[in-house]
Amino acid sequence: MRWVPACLVFLAAGCSPAPPDALPEDRMPRKALQSFEGFISEIGGGALRCSARSIRDAAYIRADINRDGAPDFAIDTRQLSCVARNGEVAAAYFCGTYTCAFPLLVSGEEGWRVVPMMSGNEIEVVTRLYDEVLRVRQINFGDPSRSTVTVRDYAWEEGELRRVAERAEAPGRR
Repeated sequence: MRWVPACLVFLAAGCSPAPPDALPEDRMPRKALQSFEGFISEIGGGALRCSARSIRDAAYIRADINRDGAPDFAIDTRQLSCVARNGEVAAAYFCGTYTCAFPLLVSGEEGWRVVPMMSGNEIEVVTRLYDEVLRVRQINFGDPSRSTVTVRDYAWEEGELRRVAERAEAPGRR
């Protein structure tokens, strides 16, 4: 699965700050974006504002994680352009020292729902048997040498996003 814009790299490598223009069919539905704007307002207690363009142009991956026939979106929060009031650091709402969040926008009969996902350095969609699974990689903080990566797979089960696998791998091995 490809990023929009293409960007599947570790945080240290970073991404271009100016994503290429997306075609209209490459953009998230307006209702999904509105749901995400509501999520931002909720987590920031009204003190966090992200530009509509930043949200619209943020890198994301697309998958049908809940198998309803409509795309779902995991947003790469590293590229959001946000402002926080009261001197707070806006990026702290989504990112820690080494990882950032990948919130998931899930389509459903009642509309769009934002599922806060675990943080990591990279996310991708993989097919496991017949289902799409979200795979998140992050630096393995349990490894003092920092020479391994923690890999977690998430699948949609019983109406919820659940971690279904976790392992450590050496960088460069997939």
